[in-house]
Amino acid sequence: MRIIAGRLKRRAVHLPRGLDVRPTSDRTREAMFSLVVSRLDLEDADVLDLFSGSGALGFEALSRGARSVEFVERDRGAARAIRDNAVKLEVDAETTVIQADAVAFLRRYAGEPYHCIFADPPYGMEGVRDLPGLALLHVSPGGLFVLEHDRSIRFEGAPGLVTSRSYGRSTVSLFAPESYTSPWPPTA
Repeated sequence: MRIIAGRLKRRAVHLPRGLDVRPTSDRTREAMFSLVVSRLDLEDADVLDLFSGSGALGFEALSRGARSVEFVERDRGAARAIRDNAVKLEVDAETTVIQADAVAFLRRYAGEPYHCIFADPPYGMEGVRDLPGLALLHVSPGGLFVLEHDRSIRFEGAPGLVTSRSYGRSTVSLFAPESYTSPWPPTA
């Protein structure tokens, strides 16, 4: 897989064989970043990449000007691959890899908010609908939460939703903290 644009354009991001990850396709990643950069300047942004897998989303953000990226990945092999890729891409000083469960990380995080948070959870993961509410608590004003999810999951009417676009089996939904008012889906 290659980085699409920016200072690292065409550089490869490698993942060891045998890891159970579903990297974002180049087409979806390109469309996702078009949606993001039309709403948010990534220059000097602090970014969080949840369910990092290959780290492609975070490395793409760095390539497009982000100041720093924290990767959160539960799988030890994938976390090691992200560290190795950061060294090969010569961006290890701009990255931090945290081996942890992404949802648990969001629930306990008490640091500075991020300008942009990307999440590409497993498509069968329970609790995907809760991610915007958890993530938006950690997004700075004017920032975005970007969620790639199975197109069968719909967020229409969800607080904070800016837009959703489908690309094949995937949908990319953008959320902004300014629009977020309450947990979703509503409880009866």
